[in-house]
Amino acid sequence: MTKVDFTDLLPVELILLIATHLPGSALPSCLRSSRRLHEILQYELGKRVIKELGADTLRRVSQHSRLAPLLKQLLAPPYSLDPNWKSITWPFTGETPLHRAAQDNNLEGARILISAGADLEAECGHLGMVELLLDAGADVNASLGPRASPDTALYLALYITYLPYAVEMIDLLLARGAALEHPGRDGTPLACALHCNPLIAKELLLRGADPAADVPLRHHSNRMPARGPLLFRLLELPNPSPQRMARWKHWRAPHPDRLVRSISLLMTYGACPMPTLRFVEAHLPVLAEAAGYTEGVAEDEMERQRATREDGEKELLKAVRQLLQDAQEGRAALPSPT
Repeated sequence: MTKVDFTDLLPVELILLIATHLPGSALPSCLRSSRRLHEILQYELGKRVIKELGADTLRRVSQHSRLAPLLKQLLAPPYSLDPNWKSITWPFTGETPLHRAAQDNNLEGARILISAGADLEAECGHLGMVELLLDAGADVNASLGPRASPDTALYLALYITYLPYAVEMIDLLLARGAALEHPGRDGTPLACALHCNPLIAKELLLRGADPAADVPLRHHSNRMPARGPLLFRLLELPNPSPQRMARWKHWRAPHPDRLVRSISLLMTYGACPMPTLRFVEAHLPVLAEAAGYTEGVAEDEMERQRATREDGEKELLKAVRQLLQDAQEGRAALPSPT
Protein backbone atom coordinates (compact mmCIF):
# COMPACT_ATOMS: atom_id res chain seq x y z
CA MET A 1 0.00 0.00 0.00
CA THR A 2 1.39 3.38 -1.00
CA LYS A 3 2.10 5.73 1.88
CA VAL A 4 0.24 9.01 1.42
CA ASP A 5 1.73 12.32 2.65
CA PHE A 6 -1.12 14.34 4.12
CA THR A 7 0.58 17.54 2.88
CA ASP A 8 -0.18 16.38 -0.65
CA LEU A 9 -3.81 17.07 0.16
CA LEU A 10 -3.19 20.70 1.15
CA PRO A 11 -3.17 23.44 -1.47
CA VAL A 12 0.02 25.44 -1.83
CA GLU A 13 -1.76 28.67 -0.86
CA LEU A 14 -2.86 27.18 2.47
CA ILE A 15 0.64 25.92 3.28
CA LEU A 16 2.13 29.35 2.58
CA LEU A 17 -0.56 31.01 4.69
CA ILE A 18 0.17 28.68 7.62
CA ALA A 19 3.92 29.33 7.20
CA THR A 20 3.44 33.07 7.62
CA HIS A 21 2.11 32.44 11.14
CA LEU A 22 4.99 30.17 12.17
CA PRO A 23 8.16 31.53 13.80
CA GLY A 24 11.29 31.38 11.70
CA SER A 25 12.81 28.79 14.04
CA ALA A 26 9.97 26.33 13.23
CA LEU A 27 10.35 26.42 9.45
CA PRO A 28 13.48 24.21 9.24
CA SER A 29 11.64 21.39 11.03
CA CYS A 30 8.76 21.68 8.57
CA LEU A 31 11.18 21.47 5.65
CA ARG A 32 12.72 18.26 7.01
CA SER A 33 9.36 16.59 7.60
CA SER A 34 8.20 16.40 3.98
CA ARG A 35 9.65 16.62 0.51
CA ARG A 36 6.65 18.68 -0.67
CA LEU A 37 6.95 21.11 2.27
CA HIS A 38 10.63 21.40 1.51
CA GLU A 39 9.91 22.37 -2.09
CA ILE A 40 7.22 24.87 -1.11
CA LEU A 41 8.74 26.43 1.99
CA GLN A 42 12.43 26.58 1.01
CA TYR A 43 11.91 29.89 -0.72
CA GLU A 44 9.79 31.21 2.17
CA LEU A 45 12.49 30.22 4.68
CA GLY A 46 15.22 31.93 2.65
CA LYS A 47 13.16 35.10 2.38
CA ARG A 48 12.37 35.04 6.11
CA VAL A 49 15.98 34.48 7.18
CA ILE A 50 17.28 37.20 4.89
CA LYS A 51 14.69 39.68 6.18
CA GLU A 52 15.35 38.84 9.84
CA LEU A 53 19.10 39.28 9.30
CA GLY A 54 18.65 41.96 6.67
CA ALA A 55 20.75 44.72 8.26
CA ASP A 56 23.86 42.61 8.75
CA THR A 57 23.35 40.87 5.41
CA LEU A 58 23.25 44.20 3.56
CA ARG A 59 26.15 45.54 5.58
CA ARG A 60 28.40 42.66 4.53
CA VAL A 61 27.26 42.62 0.89
CA SER A 62 27.73 46.41 0.62
CA GLN A 63 31.44 46.11 1.35
CA HIS A 64 32.43 44.38 -1.89
CA SER A 65 31.90 45.60 -5.44
CA ARG A 66 31.93 42.01 -6.74
CA LEU A 67 28.71 41.38 -4.76
CA ALA A 68 26.84 44.23 -6.48
CA PRO A 69 24.42 41.83 -8.31
CA LEU A 70 23.51 40.20 -4.98
CA LEU A 71 23.05 43.61 -3.37
CA LYS A 72 20.70 44.64 -6.18
CA GLN A 73 18.74 41.39 -5.73
CA LEU A 74 18.32 41.89 -1.97
CA LEU A 75 17.00 45.43 -2.46
CA ALA A 76 14.49 44.35 -5.13
CA PRO A 77 11.27 42.31 -4.67
CA PRO A 78 10.54 39.83 -3.21
CA TYR A 79 13.15 40.63 -0.51
CA SER A 80 12.90 44.45 -0.73
CA LEU A 81 15.33 45.02 2.13
CA ASP A 82 15.49 48.53 3.56
CA PRO A 83 18.68 50.30 2.32
CA ASN A 84 18.72 52.30 5.57
CA TRP A 85 18.50 49.27 7.83
CA LYS A 86 20.82 49.77 10.80
CA SER A 87 23.06 47.00 12.01
CA ILE A 88 21.61 44.46 14.46
CA THR A 89 25.05 43.40 15.66
CA TRP A 90 26.19 46.99 16.38
CA PRO A 91 22.95 49.00 16.73
CA PHE A 92 24.54 51.77 18.81
CA THR A 93 26.79 52.81 15.90
CA GLY A 94 23.85 53.71 13.65
CA GLU A 95 25.81 52.25 10.73
CA THR A 96 23.86 51.70 7.52
CA PRO A 97 24.86 49.77 4.37
CA LEU A 98 25.82 53.06 2.70
CA HIS A 99 28.21 53.83 5.56
CA ARG A 100 29.94 50.51 4.90
CA ALA A 101 30.04 51.02 1.13
CA ALA A 102 31.47 54.53 1.61
CA GLN A 103 34.15 53.42 4.06
CA ASP A 104 35.28 50.63 1.72
CA ASN A 105 35.04 52.91 -1.37
CA ASN A 106 32.57 50.57 -3.09
CA LEU A 107 31.26 53.04 -5.68
CA GLU A 108 29.06 50.51 -7.50
CA GLY A 109 27.44 49.38 -4.25
CA ALA A 110 26.90 53.00 -3.20
CA ARG A 111 25.17 53.80 -6.50
CA ILE A 112 22.82 50.84 -6.05
CA LEU A 113 22.00 51.87 -2.46
CA ILE A 114 21.42 55.51 -3.43
CA SER A 115 19.10 54.51 -6.27
CA ALA A 116 17.18 52.36 -3.74
CA GLY A 117 16.64 55.37 -1.47
CA ALA A 118 19.54 55.23 1.01
CA ASP A 119 20.09 58.26 3.26
CA LEU A 120 23.03 60.21 1.90
CA GLU A 121 24.79 61.32 5.10
CA ALA A 122 27.61 58.76 5.29
CA GLU A 123 31.13 59.27 6.60
CA CYS A 124 33.95 58.43 4.19
CA GLY A 125 37.46 59.51 3.26
CA HIS A 126 37.56 58.83 -0.49
CA LEU A 127 37.32 61.66 -3.02
CA GLY A 128 35.36 59.63 -5.55
CA MET A 129 32.85 58.53 -2.95
CA VAL A 130 32.46 62.07 -1.57
CA GLU A 131 31.79 63.37 -5.08
CA LEU A 132 29.23 60.62 -5.66
CA LEU A 133 27.37 61.44 -2.43
CA LEU A 134 27.42 65.19 -3.11
CA ASP A 135 26.26 64.69 -6.70
CA ALA A 136 23.37 62.62 -5.34
CA GLY A 137 22.31 65.52 -3.11
CA ALA A 138 24.07 64.91 0.22
CA ASP A 139 24.18 67.92 2.55
CA VAL A 140 27.83 69.01 2.73
CA ASN A 141 27.19 70.66 6.13
CA ALA A 142 25.32 67.73 7.70
CA SER A 143 26.51 66.55 11.13
CA LEU A 144 28.52 63.35 10.73
CA GLY A 145 30.50 63.14 13.98
CA PRO A 146 30.03 60.44 16.63
CA ARG A 147 27.41 60.71 19.40
CA ALA A 148 25.37 63.40 17.72
CA SER A 149 28.42 65.64 17.34
CA PRO A 150 27.96 68.76 15.17
CA ASP A 151 31.17 68.03 13.24
CA THR A 152 30.71 68.07 9.47
CA ALA A 153 32.58 66.47 6.58
CA LEU A 154 35.06 69.37 6.65
CA TYR A 155 36.02 68.49 10.24
CA LEU A 156 36.51 64.84 9.31
CA ALA A 157 38.76 65.86 6.39
CA LEU A 158 41.14 67.53 8.86
CA TYR A 159 42.17 64.10 10.18
CA ILE A 160 43.54 62.96 6.80
CA THR A 161 47.26 62.64 7.43
CA TYR A 162 48.51 62.88 3.83
CA LEU A 163 48.56 66.66 3.26
CA PRO A 164 48.03 66.86 -0.56
CA TYR A 165 45.06 64.49 -0.33
CA ALA A 166 43.62 66.41 2.64
CA VAL A 167 43.94 69.71 0.76
CA GLU A 168 42.22 68.19 -2.29
CA MET A 169 39.37 66.94 -0.09
CA ILE A 170 39.01 70.34 1.64
CA ASP A 171 38.94 72.16 -1.70
CA LEU A 172 36.25 69.79 -2.97
CA LEU A 173 34.09 70.34 0.14
CA LEU A 174 34.53 74.13 0.08
CA ALA A 175 33.70 74.23 -3.64
CA ARG A 176 30.48 72.36 -2.85
CA GLY A 177 29.47 74.85 -0.15
CA ALA A 178 31.06 73.61 3.08
CA ALA A 179 30.94 76.30 5.79
CA LEU A 180 34.48 77.30 6.74
CA GLU A 181 33.29 78.62 10.13
CA HIS A 182 30.74 75.88 10.90
CA PRO A 183 30.50 75.46 14.70
CA GLY A 184 31.72 72.04 15.85
CA ARG A 185 33.03 70.47 19.03
CA ASP A 186 36.26 72.48 18.80
CA GLY A 187 34.54 75.70 17.77
CA THR A 188 35.66 76.04 14.15
CA PRO A 189 37.51 73.82 11.65
CA LEU A 190 40.60 76.02 12.14
CA ALA A 191 40.57 75.44 15.91
CA CYS A 192 40.23 71.71 15.27
CA ALA A 193 43.09 71.72 12.75
CA LEU A 194 45.45 73.50 15.15
CA HIS A 195 44.81 70.70 17.63
CA CYS A 196 44.76 67.60 15.41
CA ASN A 197 46.63 68.49 12.19
CA PRO A 198 48.59 71.79 12.34
CA LEU A 199 49.82 71.42 8.74
CA ILE A 200 46.27 71.88 7.46
CA ALA A 201 45.68 74.99 9.62
CA LYS A 202 47.71 77.12 7.20
CA GLU A 203 45.68 75.76 4.27
CA LEU A 204 42.46 76.80 6.01
CA LEU A 205 43.88 80.27 6.73
CA LEU A 206 44.84 80.63 3.06
CA ARG A 207 41.22 79.85 2.18
CA GLY A 208 39.82 82.53 4.49
CA ALA A 209 39.43 80.93 7.94
CA ASP A 210 39.03 83.48 10.75
CA PRO A 211 42.11 83.43 13.06
CA ALA A 212 40.40 85.69 15.62
CA ALA A 213 37.22 83.64 16.14
CA ASP A 214 35.83 82.96 19.61
CA VAL A 215 35.79 79.24 20.43
CA PRO A 216 34.57 77.04 23.32
CA LEU A 217 37.04 76.91 26.20
CA ARG A 218 37.97 73.53 27.61
CA HIS A 219 37.11 74.01 31.24
CA HIS A 220 34.32 73.07 33.61
CA SER A 221 34.07 76.11 35.85
CA ASN A 222 31.46 78.80 36.37
CA ARG A 223 34.28 81.18 37.24
CA MET A 224 35.22 81.58 33.56
CA PRO A 225 33.25 82.32 30.37
CA ALA A 226 32.29 79.38 28.17
CA ARG A 227 33.93 80.98 25.12
CA GLY A 228 37.05 83.02 24.49
CA PRO A 229 39.65 83.96 21.83
CA LEU A 230 41.29 81.16 19.88
CA LEU A 231 44.71 82.54 20.83
CA PHE A 232 43.80 82.22 24.51
CA ARG A 233 42.87 78.57 24.11
CA LEU A 234 46.18 77.89 22.38
CA LEU A 235 47.99 79.02 25.54
CA GLU A 236 46.69 75.82 27.20
CA LEU A 237 46.46 77.45 30.61
CA PRO A 238 45.43 75.07 33.40
CA ASN A 239 41.77 74.23 33.81
CA PRO A 240 40.31 76.48 36.55
CA SER A 241 37.85 73.83 37.76
CA PRO A 242 38.40 73.00 41.48
CA GLN A 243 38.98 69.30 40.75
CA ARG A 244 41.98 70.04 38.54
CA MET A 245 43.57 73.11 40.10
CA ALA A 246 45.34 71.05 42.79
CA ARG A 247 47.43 69.25 40.14
CA TRP A 248 49.35 72.39 39.11
CA LYS A 249 52.26 74.20 40.73
CA HIS A 250 53.48 76.66 38.11
CA TRP A 251 52.18 76.81 34.57
CA ARG A 252 54.44 75.92 31.69
CA ALA A 253 53.21 75.52 28.13
CA PRO A 254 53.36 71.75 27.37
CA HIS A 255 54.94 72.15 23.89
CA PRO A 256 56.39 75.68 23.77
CA ASP A 257 57.97 75.47 20.30
CA ARG A 258 54.83 74.11 18.67
CA LEU A 259 52.70 76.55 20.64
CA VAL A 260 54.72 79.57 19.52
CA ARG A 261 54.58 78.37 15.90
CA SER A 262 50.79 78.02 16.06
CA ILE A 263 50.33 81.46 17.62
CA SER A 264 52.78 82.99 15.11
CA LEU A 265 50.77 81.43 12.28
CA LEU A 266 47.52 82.98 13.51
CA MET A 267 49.17 86.37 13.99
CA THR A 268 50.61 86.22 10.49
CA TYR A 269 47.09 85.88 9.12
CA GLY A 270 45.61 88.69 11.17
CA ALA A 271 45.01 87.53 14.76
CA CYS A 272 45.69 90.33 17.25
CA PRO A 273 47.15 89.48 20.69
CA MET A 274 45.35 92.36 22.45
CA PRO A 275 41.95 90.62 22.88
CA THR A 276 43.75 87.65 24.44
CA LEU A 277 45.72 89.88 26.82
CA ARG A 278 42.53 91.71 27.81
CA PHE A 279 40.82 88.35 28.37
CA VAL A 280 43.68 87.16 30.61
CA GLU A 281 43.67 90.45 32.55
CA ALA A 282 39.90 90.25 33.05
CA HIS A 283 40.18 86.79 34.62
CA LEU A 284 43.65 87.05 36.09
CA PRO A 285 42.85 86.03 39.71
CA VAL A 286 41.20 82.78 38.63
CA LEU A 287 43.86 81.95 36.04
CA ALA A 288 46.77 82.75 38.33
CA GLU A 289 45.34 80.53 41.06
CA ALA A 290 44.72 77.67 38.62
CA ALA A 291 48.24 77.98 37.17
CA GLY A 292 49.85 77.77 40.60
CA TYR A 293 51.12 81.35 40.76
CA THR A 294 48.88 82.07 43.71
CA GLU A 295 47.00 79.90 46.19
CA GLY A 296 43.52 80.19 47.61
CA VAL A 297 43.57 81.65 51.13
CA ALA A 298 41.11 81.80 53.99
CA GLU A 299 39.26 85.04 54.82
CA ASP A 300 41.40 85.90 57.87
CA GLU A 301 44.59 85.50 55.85
CA MET A 302 43.48 87.44 52.79
CA GLU A 303 44.89 90.81 53.81
CA ARG A 304 48.22 89.33 54.82
CA GLN A 305 48.63 87.50 51.52
CA ARG A 306 47.11 90.10 49.18
CA ALA A 307 50.54 91.29 48.05
CA THR A 308 51.63 87.72 47.35
CA ARG A 309 48.56 87.12 45.21
CA GLU A 310 49.07 90.32 43.25
CA ASP A 311 52.71 89.43 42.59
CA GLY A 312 51.70 85.98 41.34
CA GLU A 313 49.05 87.42 39.04
CA LYS A 314 51.57 89.87 37.59
CA GLU A 315 54.01 87.01 37.07
CA LEU A 316 51.49 84.99 35.08
CA LEU A 317 50.48 88.03 33.00
CA LYS A 318 54.15 88.69 32.29
CA ALA A 319 54.63 85.08 31.13
CA VAL A 320 51.63 85.31 28.78
CA ARG A 321 52.83 88.67 27.39
CA GLN A 322 56.29 87.22 26.77
CA LEU A 323 54.87 84.18 25.02
CA LEU A 324 52.78 86.33 22.68
CA GLN A 325 55.75 88.58 22.03
CA ASP A 326 57.89 85.54 21.21
CA ALA A 327 55.25 84.41 18.75
CA GLN A 328 55.21 87.83 17.09
CA GLU A 329 58.98 87.82 16.75
CA GLY A 330 59.08 84.20 15.60
CA ARG A 331 61.15 83.08 18.57
CA ALA A 332 60.55 79.84 20.44
CA ALA A 333 61.46 80.90 23.95
CA LEU A 334 59.13 80.64 26.92
CA PRO A 335 59.88 82.21 30.32
CA SER A 336 59.51 79.79 33.16
CA PRO A 337 57.87 81.09 36.35
CA THR A 338 60.11 81.56 39.35
